Amino acid sequence: MGHNRPMPVVVRPADRADLDTLCRLRIAFLADHRGVPADDLPPDFTRQTHDFLVEQHTAGTIHSWLAVDGPDAIGAVSLLVLRMPPRPGDPRTDEGYIINMYVHPDHRRRGIGRELFAACCASAAGLCLRRLLLHATPDGRPLYTAFGFTPNEAWLELPVPGPGAGDQSHR
Repeated sequence: MGHNRPMPVVVRPADRADLDTLCRLRIAFLADHRGVPADDLPPDFTRQTHDFLVEQHTAGTIHSWLAVDGPDAIGAVSLLVLRMPPRPGDPRTDEGYIINMYVHPDHRRRGIGRELFAACCASAAGLCLRRLLLHATPDGRPLYTAFGFTPNEAWLELPVPGPGAGDQSHR
């Protein structure tokens, strides 16, 4: 007697064949985070995002994981490897910047985000990363702190205007 149990969600590393899917999920993440339809993002943004993913994947500086429910990718997280100078007592030069942690709204609150995040964090030792960094959205903060992430009061930031942004120099 067969039971029609739903297949469990599988978290797996993404590969080059998954770059279109990762791009689509990143667009969904940003639209969701900003509270706008994906179509409201700039017209060239999807192409620019896809180009970035291809470049970083080819260089080996991005590692991503997908949550797959049957044939559908319902979540993703990526880890950018950033090269930094060594520190006294710690010769490692790579740090990980976790980006685009996303689970489709219909699949949230089922532990899928926790599985994705755990897979991402578990890769840090194998990649010889010195530390992991991320920007926490309010929804994600409880998950990240449960994994031991803490706020870092040492950083300040200064956005640099892009081309055509006008003169925003500080006098």
